[in-house]
Amino acid sequence: MGAAVRGACQVTSGALLWGTIGLAHSFVHEAGILAVSSLRAAIAACVLLIYMACMRTTSGLKRLAESRNLLICLVGAIAVTAFQIFLFAAIRSAGVAMATLLAIGSAPVFTGVVGLLQKQRLELGWLLATILGITGLGLICIPSKSASVIPLLGVTYALAAGTAYTAYTIAAKSLTTAGIQPQAVTTAYFTGAALLLSPTVAVTGGIRGLSSPSAILAVAWLGIIATSVAYVLYLRGLSEVTAPSAALLGLAEPLMAAVIGYLLLKEEASARSVTGMALIIAGIVCSISSTWSRNRRAMIFAQPNSVP
Repeated sequence: MGAAVRGACQVTSGALLWGTIGLAHSFVHEAGILAVSSLRAAIAACVLLIYMACMRTTSGLKRLAESRNLLICLVGAIAVTAFQIFLFAAIRSAGVAMATLLAIGSAPVFTGVVGLLQKQRLELGWLLATILGITGLGLICIPSKSASVIPLLGVTYALAAGTAYTAYTIAAKSLTTAGIQPQAVTTAYFTGAALLLSPTVAVTGGIRGLSSPSAILAVAWLGIIATSVAYVLYLRGLSEVTAPSAALLGLAEPLMAAVIGYLLLKEEASARSVTGMALIIAGIVCSISSTWSRNRRAMIFAQPNSVP
């Protein structure tokens, strides 16, 4: 398996774990959004710091202290903070499926626009996969007859989350491409997010709704699996694929969220939404296939021509 294909699979795996956020959030609905976001960030930062200390891989944190990297890291931490707040707000306003689909589904478009502004070459495979993914999102997000009103506030929150997700992806891509360890970037981002959010929790007192065993387990899942593991997988893959491709592969998150929302949370599904999910899957497969083909061509052209 080539590095690019492995990276695409890692990005997709991380996105699938992110897709469980909505289900976990359903167990902490009574708690404040800021409290859940703060605890999630704090748990992730602690777990990653312990892991890096045990593995003796803290050198990446030192590189992040360099002036240029520190500025990018600050932007990433702010983006992660904003993404969590807006995503959880969108989930409460529009439901798990629509909120996650819009938040992550808008990211490939935003990232592609930034790539064009930076004069990056966007391949035909990425364009086709993006069209499939966005079409699928559109089918899912069209309200049914029984819910004919689109929750505009929830849509606004979701698009704001998508913008923050785009900023995070681009900032993280620049750091991992420079050779900084993915776990170091994730640790720094969530340490910064926890520091930014902790004062607001003290003011709002939202942590009172997290006393039940199910809420504690849900927050632990959010911090350890849906954050620490998911983000490290995503960032490891991000060093091998372009930012627009990573944002496109991230559509695995809203796909997983939609499946969970329809099957476990009893959110309304229809033939149109199932068709939309199929198109998203086709877009992800198209993106991975395009990455594999590009990697294969590069390997062929890299081989020296045989001389008879």
